[in-house]
Amino acid sequence: MKRVLAILLSISFVLCLTACGKGKSSINVTGDDRQIASSESQASDPGESGNSTETDSSGITDASMDDGESSIADDPGDAGETDDVSEPVSSVHVHSFSNATCTEPAKCSCGATAGEALGHSYVDADCTDPQRCIRCGATIGEALGHNYVDADCTSPQKCTRCGATIGTALGHIFSDGECTRCGKKLVSEAHGYRVGDVMTGYDSEGVSYTMTYLGEDSWQDQDGYKWTAYEKSDGTIFWRTLRAG
Repeated sequence: MKRVLAILLSISFVLCLTACGKGKSSINVTGDDRQIASSESQASDPGESGNSTETDSSGITDASMDDGESSIADDPGDAGETDDVSEPVSSVHVHSFSNATCTEPAKCSCGATAGEALGHSYVDADCTDPQRCIRCGATIGEALGHNYVDADCTSPQKCTRCGATIGTALGHIFSDGECTRCGKKLVSEAHGYRVGDVMTGYDSEGVSYTMTYLGEDSWQDQDGYKWTAYEKSDGTIFWRTLRAG
């Protein structure tokens, strides 16, 4: 009895396996038929294929666009929204001119100019400097140089233009109370005074004085002050103060 049951169970198991295999095969066939039918349907109907979508392995769907969608893409309004490129605003250059000079007009850093050059303003040449522009210092020509006259008994060589001097005065050479170079006469000696002579008297205010002759009409009083003698119109001697002794 057990053996019979075992045989029946084996047969039932085989039948089940057979039935399962046939069901799976029919399902595969049915799926292939559906896939083939769908492909044939898409190929035969171009209108429907225009609206179909394809999905790639990444899951991104690429939808075909019809004429209506193409016209939307060409709409200049939509294109303007897509290209969001702003043009830079150009800055306006404002001239900043430097001051004009003797040789150049007022000039901007960009090279633009305004007006004309001022031109030089020269002052005359003198003994030591040529003609010189008072604005920029440019010079033309040469200095004039000094024009000296000879020294004499009382003055050194002196320029007639600017008054510059060189050397010293020659000094008088007196002989018998008169200079042999300039002819100057010594008032004191003309009145008979010689170096070391003493004169006493009273000034205009009645104050007494004592004067000692030093030579060349130079006198010194009792307080150390020095005087120079000259002759008054009435022929008398008068003194002018020179300096303190």
